[in-house]
Amino acid sequence: MTAPGGFLDFFILEAGDYVEQLDAQLLGGDAGVDAEALQRVARALRGSATMARQTGLSEMAAAVERVGRSLREEQLQWNPAIRGVLVAAIDDLKILLRNVRAWSAADDGRVEELTPRSLPPDFHQRDVHRCWRIEGA
Repeated sequence: MTAPGGFLDFFILEAGDYVEQLDAQLLGGDAGVDAEALQRVARALRGSATMARQTGLSEMAAAVERVGRSLREEQLQWNPAIRGVLVAAIDDLKILLRNVRAWSAADDGRVEELTPRSLPPDFHQRDVHRCWRIEGA
């Protein structure tokens, strides 16, 4: 998971900004979230991480993007549990971003633990836990 030094510096700054924007989206608490903005910022983070060859961060951002899309398309309804899941996911993104320069097998394991390779077919009918870990999956 390496990129040239200057490019990596730029990625860290840009990704940090995206993560802060995601964090700000959740300030509304239980009142709701701008699902379109959540999806858009997560997509931008995913694209930036992909360009910087930061696969783990890209996978995490993609998971947040899926939740944003599901909320936008009203396949999921905003509730305190989903908010909690997104807060935890953004906290994980912050940790992983801090580790970009010294990425380790532990970071790969953290990403693997938190992101599925694919969503189950009945994803939208289940209770969401940890953004992408689904009850009963």
